[in-house]
Amino acid sequence: MSDADVELITRMYRAWNSGAMAALIDAFDAEVEVHPALSALLASTVYRGHDGVVTLYEETYEPWVELHAERQRFIDAGERTVVVVALHAHVPGGQVDV
Repeated sequence: MSDADVELITRMYRAWNSGAMAALIDAFDAEVEVHPALSALLASTVYRGHDGVVTLYEETYEPWVELHAERQRFIDAGERTVVVVALHAHVPGGQVDV
């Protein structure tokens, strides 16, 4: 896991949490394929390209008043970097954080 990988992932989560679409898109290659975490267990959409990143963001945020992804740690997995993330969310009208 390189410092450049950690910086790129950090920039991506910063953009994701702030809703800065231009910065978020900039963190991804134009040919990106995003497979949501649960796609291994459930039928799921694969999001392709920059338009797919925007769609994933919009669909993920749609049911929440607030959603924040907090990086917990990075794991070096050879050619890949695994990021353990805690999600904090708030539903409309809800009194409890999820």
